[in-house]
Amino acid sequence: MVFFHPRVRPIALAAFLILIGATRLLAFVGSTKPSPQYLIEIKDPAAGEGRERSLMVRAPHFKSPTLTVEVHATSYQNHPFARQSATIANCGARPLILEEISLMALPLGAAPMADLAGLYGFERTTAERLPLWFQPHPFDLARDSSQTHEVSFETGRWKAATWLALWRKSRPEGLIVGWETAVPTRCRVGKVLGDGRQGVLVTMRPQITLAPGERFEVPKAFVGSYHGDLDEGCYLTQRFVEERIAWPNPGPDFPYVMFNSWGYERAIDEPTMRQALGLCARLGLEAFITDFGWEGPDWIPRPETFPRGLAPLSDLCHACGMKFGMHFSFANVAESSRLYKEHPDWTYGEGCWAYGQSKHPVYALSLGLPEARKWAVDKVTEVLDREKADWLITDSQLWGTIDPTKHKLNADQDYLAATGFEQTMAEIHARRPKVLIEHCDGGLSLLNYKMMAQHTTSVTCDNAQAIDTRLSVWDLSRILPPRYLDKYQQEWRSHYANRSCMLGGPWILMMPIHTLAPGSRDWNELAEDIALYKHYRSRIREGKVLHLLAPSVPADQAWDGWDAIGSYNPIEDAAIVFAFRTRGGPERRAIPMKALNPVGRYRVTLVGARQSYQASGRAIMKDGIALALQPYASDPHSHCSEVILIEPEKAE
Repeated sequence: MVFFHPRVRPIALAAFLILIGATRLLAFVGSTKPSPQYLIEIKDPAAGEGRERSLMVRAPHFKSPTLTVEVHATSYQNHPFARQSATIANCGARPLILEEISLMALPLGAAPMADLAGLYGFERTTAERLPLWFQPHPFDLARDSSQTHEVSFETGRWKAATWLALWRKSRPEGLIVGWETAVPTRCRVGKVLGDGRQGVLVTMRPQITLAPGERFEVPKAFVGSYHGDLDEGCYLTQRFVEERIAWPNPGPDFPYVMFNSWGYERAIDEPTMRQALGLCARLGLEAFITDFGWEGPDWIPRPETFPRGLAPLSDLCHACGMKFGMHFSFANVAESSRLYKEHPDWTYGEGCWAYGQSKHPVYALSLGLPEARKWAVDKVTEVLDREKADWLITDSQLWGTIDPTKHKLNADQDYLAATGFEQTMAEIHARRPKVLIEHCDGGLSLLNYKMMAQHTTSVTCDNAQAIDTRLSVWDLSRILPPRYLDKYQQEWRSHYANRSCMLGGPWILMMPIHTLAPGSRDWNELAEDIALYKHYRSRIREGKVLHLLAPSVPADQAWDGWDAIGSYNPIEDAAIVFAFRTRGGPERRAIPMKALNPVGRYRVTLVGARQSYQASGRAIMKDGIALALQPYASDPHSHCSEVILIEPEKAE
């Protein structure tokens, strides 16, 4: 099996990827074997921090010299990853249709299938399965591929993440594969590379017509290796993504503590929001977001509730040192809007504008149409400027297809919808690069690395209780870096609910905050938890997520009611753990721990219990951290959650 240990020079993996990539791409466009007429270019910049090495293969189509494929691969000095992309060019005089294209074709060598296991999925579940919002799929390759000799899954909106973990059961090493697109793809693992060879194959079917002289950019994909458990592999991937793919982190104080007005639903107006903003400022919140309810069908603030628009709220936010943001589902078109009256052909299918606030039908905007996309970008920048917004939430409907009776399609509908949204986001960023954009879409539905490249953060679960939040964070922290784990807190008035939102972020209060009395127990507990969150957020943002005790749905009789998740920062050699007891089970529990230095000395502090002690890393990992908690179900204000700090003991 081709597993690359992190100590192996990553350029070997890059060279390997580029050669197999050219072969697979040529095969998918009709070649039976790679052409011997290819050109290889190697770029090797001067040594330095973050040094890269890049290779490029250019090859003509085996049967037709009019089609040219370029495959690029890059390796990174500080990451055990290689990244691959490709460009297909039509150099001939006739249009060509690209039916199926490979993003990644990775041989797995001769390792027996019985030794391979993995994980994929995390697609959004249906309402009937809540509070389980996302569904992971662990697999044993030999067992689960016995009939078809492969395990396969599809990605796209509301489907599996563009992510795959694969590891050996006989020793602690594995691979992580990811690809950077919202376009629907299919990933297959097993005997999928022809002639019975084992491998990972990721393909897409754009059905796109490539005119003479046009070029098609194949989405990027990457593969990395790790030695250790899955948490280590996920951590290495997240560090790579943060440095090379994700939208840049806004600053040392990110992720923020924020407020979102959806706790008031649509019952918002300027006086109510000014009152809420004053309370947010007293709590030390850092951003204030107006959700659904501010807008009319033409994206103008409703004169009966915001007669002066939203800009006065923005001015007040800025005076308080806070950012101001807005929910803006720009890809929805009300039948009563000016846009629909002028361009009904730019819409197709049902939209989701303001959760039924409109009295008229709502349609989805066809972002795959260049003219509709230009309107959307113009409108978004107009509204952002007029209302002085620093933050934008993208939400339903983001997947508008095109009416085939009114427009000629040059590609698959889902391909056009996905790339239309991606191009819209790229153009908004180009015009307003300082605006921070949060992804929602009715709860995370575009779980892919292109989303991370175009958004500052993303929702985990939407409109959820504390247990929903912890279940979602447990699953999504396998894929998303900690700052992409934002939470909408709708269960509150307890440390238990607050602490359920503190692993990663942003932490977004979504409650009728005017009902929280300054100086009350609820207020003081929230203020205490906010201060704790701010103090440790950078440690968590840069740290490795530790999956310690899995949460479960309350109906699961096999669950003992305890769960714990943590973060270890290798630079600081320090960890923080959030532990919970929801119901039943034992009164005392040893919380498992890992990743510490076995010979190091640490101070373990139980923040809620106000207790601390010293122990070696070896002892903590062997014995766990003894904890006594009461069940949350019996009394929300009981000691039913704990924050555990594990910090290196300073030498005397």
